[in-house]
Amino acid sequence: MATMQQHPPPPDAAAAAGSADDDDCSAAVAYIRLIAQELCNCWHGVDATGGDALSRLLHRRPRGGGVTFPAAVAAALDDLEDLYAEGSAPMAASARHAIRERRAAHVERLRDATSRRLSVARRIRDLGMDLGAASGRFEEARAGVRRTLRRLAVVAGGGGAMEHAASVARLVELLGHGQGAEAALEAAMEAMEADYERLLQQRDAAEASELAEMAALEEIPQLPRATEEEDQLTLEAAGRFFKTRHANKVMASQNIEKRKEPMAAATQDHLPSSPAAAAADQPQAAAYIRLVIEQLLSRDTASDTGRIRLLLRRRPRGVVAASFPAAVTAALDDLEALYSEGSAPMAALARDAARSRRAGHEERLRRAASQRLAVEGPIRDLAAGIDAAGKRLGEEEAVVRRTQRRLLLLSGAVAEEADVGAVVSLVERLARAQGAEAALAVAMEAMKARHRRLLLQREAAEVAELTEISALEDIPQVARGRKEDDQLLREADDRLRADLTVLIECFVEPL
Repeated sequence: MATMQQHPPPPDAAAAAGSADDDDCSAAVAYIRLIAQELCNCWHGVDATGGDALSRLLHRRPRGGGVTFPAAVAAALDDLEDLYAEGSAPMAASARHAIRERRAAHVERLRDATSRRLSVARRIRDLGMDLGAASGRFEEARAGVRRTLRRLAVVAGGGGAMEHAASVARLVELLGHGQGAEAALEAAMEAMEADYERLLQQRDAAEASELAEMAALEEIPQLPRATEEEDQLTLEAAGRFFKTRHANKVMASQNIEKRKEPMAAATQDHLPSSPAAAAADQPQAAAYIRLVIEQLLSRDTASDTGRIRLLLRRRPRGVVAASFPAAVTAALDDLEALYSEGSAPMAALARDAARSRRAGHEERLRRAASQRLAVEGPIRDLAAGIDAAGKRLGEEEAVVRRTQRRLLLLSGAVAEEADVGAVVSLVERLARAQGAEAALAVAMEAMKARHRRLLLQREAAEVAELTEISALEDIPQVARGRKEDDQLLREADDRLRADLTVLIECFVEPL
């Protein structure tokens, strides 16, 4: 029996044991990756259930059966489970904060929709009053034209004495003015009616948006304003979420068995025994760390590295620096090295920021060029239309002048030579010519106004083009990102998150 115990186990048994360990490790890694994915979904707003999927996944954590986690990962999972547990004060505060933000967004959109509706309603009211007044003037002009036609027919059919020539001439001139005013009012009314229909559609759209936002607000509870304690709980939830997300991301990207004990030991040795107490002893240190955290979390981190570099160079030294925990000092040293001039990750980040800035200006340049090209065609068409309308207007004016001369000659003839039918025909022809002349004049004014608007739009697009071209000249053209840059960017992101996690861990209490 003793001899058998000294022999090594059979190869099959050793292979089976190794396979079981690999399976346990694979299960742990797969679970951590699922957790990391859900954390990313919650962070980027992909999870619309408010973290329910993450909570269910945490409750289903593998326990026993040979599946083990490093101490740091187990602690992070415990903290996550506690954070997402029912009745968790930080998550409840965070949920209330999200509700307030969602309600504030809907209230803002409701305010905008109401403002649009009221503005359009005022324009509809004013345009309706203008349309009613124009309709009254149009009916008066039409009635005047009918009266003038009747009077002209009576005068033309009367005696043929020469004294009637002046009356006919005055009536013809009055008829021309009346028909021109009638045509102009009709064209103006058509334009106002089209504007009125567009305004009605805009009002309907604003009312629909208003009703949609009101319905959305009815589904969102109205909470009282957040207290200072609730703000602190929300900040605590964000800090714990960020720390755990980073820890799980690191552990999911590497082999768990290789990092089990070293990670736990390093974590315990890295953190100070009482960082909050150390920070309380030195308010300047806490204020400095808060400022560093704010700068690192700002949106301008990628494009404004100079400010962060200057802040890191002005780190407090001497007594204040001695109050920093060892973990914070190491994190600040790493950040200073990361943001130092000549740092490869920061150089890659600067190149990426330059590419992003240049891409933004190029996109705006394309939009400006597209807007300029979009109005070039209508400007040419309107210019051609204005020229054609001007020619037709000149022709109609010539027709009106010829008809007026013929009518004056015919109305000045003696009675036995006068032809009443010819006079009436000329009057009708004159009315048509004067109406066409007035309509063409109104159409030309409308085309000229639109042409001026399009010219202003083209000028604005050209100014935008020149602005973007000038901005692009100040941004260096960086080559397309390579794999090395991508690797450096990932390295910079990982180091930033790790250092930021340490700072938040040590100074989340005083914040």
